[in-house]
Amino acid sequence: MPDPRPSVPRTASPAPIPALLALLIAAVTAAPSSAQHFTSPIDDPLGCDLCAAGKIARLGDSLPPLLTTTEGAADPGAETDALHNDLFITIDIANETLTGSNTITLRSLADNLTKFRVRIREQFSLPAVLVDGATADWTRLDITTIEITLPTPKNSGEIFTVTVAYSGVAVSRGFGSIEFGTHTGTPIVATLSEPWFAYTWWPHKDDGQNNNRDKATADIRVTTPDWMSVASNGVLQSETLLPGGLKTTHWATNQPMTTYLLSIAATNYVRFTDTYVHDTGVMPLVYMLYPETNTANSLAQLAVIKPMLDVFGDLFGPYPYLSEKYGVYQFNFGGGMEHQTMSGQGSFGESLTAHELAHQWWGDDVTTADWNNIWLNEGFATYSEALWFEHKPGGTAAALRSAMAARRPVAFDDSTYIPSPTSPSRIFSQSFTYRKGAWILHMLRGVIGDEAFFDSLARYRADRAEGAAITDDFRFAVEAATGEPFDWYFDQWVFGIGAPNYQHAFTTHTINGARFAEVLVRQNNPSAYPTFTMPIPLRLTTTTSTTDARVWNTADQQHFLIPIDGPLTSFEFDPQTWVLAQTVNGAAFTPGPPKIVATTPAPTGPATLGTLSPNAAIEITFHQPVTITGADAELLGPAGPAPVSVAYDPATLTASITPNAPLEAGAWTLTLRDTITSIGAALALDGETSLTNPAGPLGGDGTPGGEAVFTFTVALPADLNADGVVNGIDLLILLSAWGDAPAGVAPSPDLNGDGAVDGVDLLILLSAWG
Repeated sequence: MPDPRPSVPRTASPAPIPALLALLIAAVTAAPSSAQHFTSPIDDPLGCDLCAAGKIARLGDSLPPLLTTTEGAADPGAETDALHNDLFITIDIANETLTGSNTITLRSLADNLTKFRVRIREQFSLPAVLVDGATADWTRLDITTIEITLPTPKNSGEIFTVTVAYSGVAVSRGFGSIEFGTHTGTPIVATLSEPWFAYTWWPHKDDGQNNNRDKATADIRVTTPDWMSVASNGVLQSETLLPGGLKTTHWATNQPMTTYLLSIAATNYVRFTDTYVHDTGVMPLVYMLYPETNTANSLAQLAVIKPMLDVFGDLFGPYPYLSEKYGVYQFNFGGGMEHQTMSGQGSFGESLTAHELAHQWWGDDVTTADWNNIWLNEGFATYSEALWFEHKPGGTAAALRSAMAARRPVAFDDSTYIPSPTSPSRIFSQSFTYRKGAWILHMLRGVIGDEAFFDSLARYRADRAEGAAITDDFRFAVEAATGEPFDWYFDQWVFGIGAPNYQHAFTTHTINGARFAEVLVRQNNPSAYPTFTMPIPLRLTTTTSTTDARVWNTADQQHFLIPIDGPLTSFEFDPQTWVLAQTVNGAAFTPGPPKIVATTPAPTGPATLGTLSPNAAIEITFHQPVTITGADAELLGPAGPAPVSVAYDPATLTASITPNAPLEAGAWTLTLRDTITSIGAALALDGETSLTNPAGPLGGDGTPGGEAVFTFTVALPADLNADGVVNGIDLLILLSAWGDAPAGVAPSPDLNGDGAVDGVDLLILLSAWG
């Protein structure tokens, strides 16, 4: 999409005041650091778990509270739009200090804007704070935030700059927001700001710790000892050697990026490049490894990124940053982090690499607007791992199922949505954010099918690309793709807790030569969990065929009838595991309510019996013995109700419903009340014929209660071709049937019902002529 941001020259430098310039060219030494290298104890093949656990392992007792009343503020950034960050950092490896500045280009979104907040932690001294190059007053609000008074108020649409110079000892928070360590004795410094700890190492616009909506482009210039290579976002612009054994590395991105994704890492990397050829050109691939890890095995592991880009591009749309790069750099954290265009990884396993690459679509291009909805980042990336195993060269649907089985949550007692995202360990919960988040997508795909599912992803990305999203944004995309409401799905799976405990059983019936399987589905959930609404796939195998059916489970206990073509040899409940359940167990079968399995005449459409003769009887066949009387049936026509007689044949389980007098022409409705009950258990008729239920021959919702309603038409007695008029065509039909009345013809030429087509019928027809 067109970029509305003003062009920012790549050679731009901070405001030329002496103090600031002095800070930007501060010298550093190249002495090795004594900081201890962090080694992750985690060895998990799943990318989702490795990413989550690697982050959470960073949270130790030695850290102060992650969120206190002074370490965090409300979202104050709605009055401005950050357009660009021009960041300079000089790193003193020996003393673990940072010296630098950030110039933020902003657009005012309000008139008479007089205040602006910047997040930068209190351990840094701030020798210069400028607005449009002029010194500005500021006050510190709390540990993380300063408030600047704008010398001249800004009006809506006005563009201005804020520069903050800073210097001090790095303080790491969260998962290791900036860490000085070593690998095989060589110093390394790397950042991992997620979720909200970027303020520990660089100054940026303060949108509060639960707001990722405002994205900006960036220039990132990092000065280090000249033996270091620097990994960062975007495209490498230059590496400039400086006096004193220093070097400045300049990366830049023209793609909007939220603050926690901006990153740096510096050590003695071995950097090598490759290319990815796509439909519109060639994109560089950049890999930066420790010398000791620069092995054939590492390179072979990273080679999988090319086919991954193809697979995810086919599934999700083109890689978002084709104009810049994709890269992976090794860092001193367990797991990985999806820094935009340049993922940090502690290892190069296939799942982890797929996870971080998928984040470039889901997390970087479309970013969770707040940490309440972090599943939109992590659940999507985790499901992408499984999609890779399904769609990679040689991938299979069985590999998808295996991957999802390995990613089952191990806890169910909390929601995927996070009402109060105050703890990073809760935000990055393996069970609720990563694993259940992935299953929410997997189940949704099972509900709506592949075409609508991937259409939903495309709509979601098209609407929120380069921006931020909440769960409702994704729900709206699903509803647009399907044309159906899906609040019922997101309410129970994203915002609700738990998962069902299923029990199932079946029996078979042969009714007047037709075979049926009756399936019991039961949920036996803890009282704190809801009853889940989900379509359940079933597979029924007979001696001659296999039937795949789907039943809508909406109650604690339901019975469904499924037609089969022979003796049942096997029954499978959710055979491909599309539904997340805590448990699935067989149970003893218990009888359910009676259902209608056939009518005579047979339906011509949903609960529609077509056109009948005035004296026609309607036969209703049930799947088990019932008690039925005339009071249980109502026939309603143009002039109101018509009395009927009901005769029930227990041998065929069939009730005949006959009008006591010929019915007049017009539209009629037959209602079978749920006062019809089964013999023995006395369960009420499950009759809802208006439902579209592929697992029930004529409907029913699987529970006792529910009237069956059929419609039909009675034509004019002499309108033998049912065209609304009695004329010569009807006369020809009558004359062609002269003699014995033909059986099974409606309307019958036997207009007086005496068993013959004769002169009496001719007189009746002529009297109705016209």
